[in-house]
This record gives sequence, structure tokens and C-alpha cells, in this order.
Amino acid sequence: MRLTTIRTEKNLNALADRLYANLTPDTRKIAVDALLKANPQLAQAGALRPGVVVTLPEKTGLNLTGAEIGKDPAGDLLDDLKAAVRTYGSHLATKLAAAQADIKAQEALLKQREVAAAIKAAPGADDLAKSLASTLQERRGAYDAEGKALDATLTEIAKDLDSLK
Repeated sequence: MRLTTIRTEKNLNALADRLYANLTPDTRKIAVDALLKANPQLAQAGALRPGVVVTLPEKTGLNLTGAEIGKDPAGDLLDDLKAAVRTYGSHLATKLAAAQADIKAQEALLKQREVAAAIKAAPGADDLAKSLASTLQERRGAYDAEGKALDATLTEIAKDLDSLK
């Protein structure tokens, strides 16, 4: 089964003219009828929109134009989807790295000499600082686990997308 996408065609005659070579008025009618039979949704108003995927019927006497031979819009869509998943994964990884860097900065702040001195000087601040350090450590561990889960999920998605070829 061959596929293509609607570009700028406004009617089925224009689509047939783009897809098939050397159409006469009679073969154009045959091509349009074959397109409608293979794609009944094209009979609906507004169905000819750019990007709509169309099945190319195999009909004796209709020869695809050279531009349509070997095209694979499904493969193009799959490549676009893979790129989108990679971009999204990269975006999430950047956000996760920023959150981990923020935790490290907060942990470093707790260890600064002036902050440590202020914690010792204030009654009850020592327990609060220990609790904060523990919470930061737990968050760091949770972000590490989230990063591993993200990597595993993106790897599985990539495998699934590769299996669609």
C-alpha cells in the first residue's frame, strides 16, 4: 500500500493530476474514482487539507508520476515523531539537571561558614538544618531515580518507534 499526503490541492482533479502521469479527461475520471474508492473520506467537505494522508490506489492504466515513486510519508511522519521525542527528552533532561543543580547549590549554602555559624547561634536551628539537609538528600535521590526512569522510558519509546518501520 502506497501513501502520500495532500499538499495544496483544492480538488480531486488537481490531486489526480499531481499523482498520475499523462492523464486524459477519461483517465482523470478513472483516477478520481479510484482515489475516492481507496479514500472514501475524501468525498467529505473539507477533507482536502494539507497533510492529510491518502492511500494511492493501484489501478491498471494509472502510472504514478516520478515525484511520487518511492515517497514514504509514513516514514517521514515516523522520523518527525522520533525527533519530537528526542527533543522532549532533551528538554526534560535539561529541566532535571537544573533541579539537581539547584539542590547542590542549596546543600552548599547550608555548608557555608556564615550559615553554619548562624545555625549554631540560633536555638532550634540545628534540628531544622538537619531536617532540611535530609530533605535535600531525599530530593536528590528522587531526581536521580526520575532521571533513570526517564532514560528507560525514552529508550523504550525509541525501540517502539523503530519497530514501526
